[in-house]
Amino acid sequence: MFLTIIAGVTIFVIGQFILKFILEPIVGLKETLGEVSSLFLREQSGFINDNVNKDVQNEVIRLSSMMLAKKQAILLYSVFAKILRMPIESNLIEGCRSLNLISYLVIKNSSDTLQRKSHTREIYEEMKLVSKHLKIHITYSERIET
Repeated sequence: MFLTIIAGVTIFVIGQFILKFILEPIVGLKETLGEVSSLFLREQSGFINDNVNKDVQNEVIRLSSMMLAKKQAILLYSVFAKILRMPIESNLIEGCRSLNLISYLVIKNSSDTLQRKSHTREIYEEMKLVSKHLKIHITYSERIET
C-alpha cells in the first residue's frame, strides 16, 4: 500500500515536471510562431508596400523577443525541435534576426520613393527568410520559397 502511494506521487511529480518544463513551453513557442504568421497574414499588404504603423512594428519586435524567450524555457530544445518539426535553434535565431530587420526597415525615415522601393524589396527578401527559417506561412499562398 505504502509503495503504491509513493509510486503514484512519484509519477505525478514526474508528469508535472514534464508538463511544466517541456510541454507548456513548447505549446507557448508554437503559439508565438502562430502569432507571427497571423500578424504577417493580417498586415501582409502593409509589409509588402512598406506601410505599417508603429503598433505593428512594435508587435514584430515583441514577437521576435518572445520566441527567443520561450525557446530558452524548453529543456532539451534541440531534441524536441527535431521530434516535433520545430525550427532548429540556429534557424530560430536567424528568423528572429530577420523579424528585427523587418521592424527596422518599415520605419518611415524618408519619403524618397526610390529608397522606399529598395526597402520594399529588402522586406520581401527578409519575409522569405522568416518563412523558411521559422517554417511558417506568412502569405496566403504556399510558404515563400527561396
